[in-house]
Amino acid sequence: MNEIRDRGRPTGIVKIAVVVPDVERAVAQYGTLLGVDGWSTGLVDSMEGLGAFSAGGAEVDLKASIAWVDLGGVGLELIQPLDKTSEFSRFLEENGPGVHHVALDVTDYEGACANLSERGATELLSADVLGTKVRLFRTVAVLGIAVSFATTMGEL
Repeated sequence: MNEIRDRGRPTGIVKIAVVVPDVERAVAQYGTLLGVDGWSTGLVDSMEGLGAFSAGGAEVDLKASIAWVDLGGVGLELIQPLDKTSEFSRFLEENGPGVHHVALDVTDYEGACANLSERGATELLSADVLGTKVRLFRTVAVLGIAVSFATTMGEL
């Protein structure tokens, strides 16, 4: 276990990502049911140069409408896939709306990614969006959730 602590031990939850069929409706529902407001919104679109994504080492196209809000230091991100082939589209089609992944803060981004890869976790998606590198891993079978790690380019 010391090797893991030395190479990318999780130190906190950065965000919870939820895939939804309609981001505007979901934002309204969070407001109506829970009083959550103050959302920021945006578009991720690799075809328009708004992010670069890969899966299995190959570039993939991804387009999604997103909304995010800070809830006491943990981000809540809503993702509405606007394409038909991305990881988020497949998740929505196979599972319906729900928690897709949890992003963890780690002591060492590269070490944390290596730890999961060395232990057999499959990378679902790698992204570079607005100067932030993200890697998302398939860990549902062993952890009950998919996990991701992120770092800004200056932290590498």
